Amino acid sequence: MTVAIVPGSKRTEHEKREMENFRRSLKGYEEFPAVFKEAEEKMGLSEAVMKFAEDILKVEVSGPTQPQRTLVDLPGLFETTIDAQDPEDVKMVNSIVNRFMKNPRSIILAIVQATAHYQTQKILNEARKIDTTGERTLGIITKPDRLDKGSSEERVFLDLARNAPIHLKLGWHAVLTLNLQDMARLLGSGKDDGDVSPAAASRDEQEEAWFRKNSSLRPDPDVKLGIGVASLRIRLSKLLLNQISDTIYPLRQEINRDIEKYSLELERLGEERSDHNLQLAFLISLSSKFRQLCREAVRGDYVDPFFHSNKSESIRLCAVLRNKHDAFAKHLKEAGAKWRIVDVGDFGSSDRDRKRTEAVEAAARILRDNRGREVRSNYDCHHFLQDPFNPAEGTIVGAKVNEQILLGYPTPDAVQILFREYSERWEELASDHILDCRRAIEAFVTEALNTLTDTEISEKIRALILEDALDIQLKNAQTELQKLVAVHRRPPLTTNPGFLRFRQKFDRAKTKEDIAGLPE
Repeated sequence: MTVAIVPGSKRTEHEKREMENFRRSLKGYEEFPAVFKEAEEKMGLSEAVMKFAEDILKVEVSGPTQPQRTLVDLPGLFETTIDAQDPEDVKMVNSIVNRFMKNPRSIILAIVQATAHYQTQKILNEARKIDTTGERTLGIITKPDRLDKGSSEERVFLDLARNAPIHLKLGWHAVLTLNLQDMARLLGSGKDDGDVSPAAASRDEQEEAWFRKNSSLRPDPDVKLGIGVASLRIRLSKLLLNQISDTIYPLRQEINRDIEKYSLELERLGEERSDHNLQLAFLISLSSKFRQLCREAVRGDYVDPFFHSNKSESIRLCAVLRNKHDAFAKHLKEAGAKWRIVDVGDFGSSDRDRKRTEAVEAAARILRDNRGREVRSNYDCHHFLQDPFNPAEGTIVGAKVNEQILLGYPTPDAVQILFREYSERWEELASDHILDCRRAIEAFVTEALNTLTDTEISEKIRALILEDALDIQLKNAQTELQKLVAVHRRPPLTTNPGFLRFRQKFDRAKTKEDIAGLPE
């Protein structure tokens, strides 16, 4: 028998070393109590007030007759604490129990006392939360010897034994928790009825004798209730074998995935780089690989295995940015205008919605606020039409329009004012789009670096080099945006084909009218 301590994750490095050095070899079970006491002191659990720890006391028993199995004795679940006990003990115990129970390759032994109603025993509820189908939970009923015959507790015990109120696919098993005093109390001397004397009988024999003597506690013959620790050992071995058979293939897949994962991590660490030259060669190689990935991502080639093995959507950068551009164009078209003129039935779905009459009133108000620049005389008309292609003068392309038509009409400055008013959201939406593209590029850079090298090197390269480079590109993009915005703030030039066709048609009609009025 070998006893060792596996320290918990919250222990300090010094405590971990001290506990890992604790290892005792025993020649027999009689030495175990003293070693157990020593282990308690090493884990800090020897105080008068009961405490809990995440450390594991590992007891290995080896021998030719020992079964190949691992039993984990977990602390019992509880809700209330005494005054001298830390309430955090409840959380710690729940965390420890749940961690082991959630292992899909484990068998949960839900131990309940026959003397307490099953609805008050928290372990059954916790087991059903984790093992919802009951496929890997075996119910263990203890202390059936403490039941009064004909009592309600005895009826509850028989219901559990029939697998009735709580159905478990692995069923239930009843055992006695005996010591020598219990054996003497339950079986007596055995002289009158021929039972074996407790002093000479083994623990299993005493348990078997008790169940034989109290056969009324057995359920119907067709109910397969396990009885005694001896049969429990055999039952657990069979269950463990079945569990291994069911989980061996998923386990192999998990192991292969872990091997592949850690092999990739080892590959990302690269070759040894103990001196300056090796470090420089590593960075040059990394830079070359990173440049190749960026080139393929921008071009949309996606030849490197990186683009096929990685499931992240951010790595196909060309497609990601193209989709974002299309989405931005659609969003700008739908939400770019300050106002949205809608019919009465659709009014109110957005704070930008305006009825047609409201929009006309708003436009008229803007024109009223900017009066004083109308065409006031034939001289003004002549001045505006001198250079039909000069946007600074606000003239209309196509030109020689009858001067009287323009008198009293607003200048193109009014169109410029209205345009600025309606398009004021463009800059904000475009700026958001630039930041969105920046985030997409940063996500690609992170994925690429994490694939090519380990996390520590990746984070340092990003922090020392790439973040500044991305910030520069962001500023350049914002500068270009300001140039585009400045263009749209200049006086407008009418290029609407419909408007030009209308003016040409009007000019031709007016010319024919003028010619017809000439004297012959």
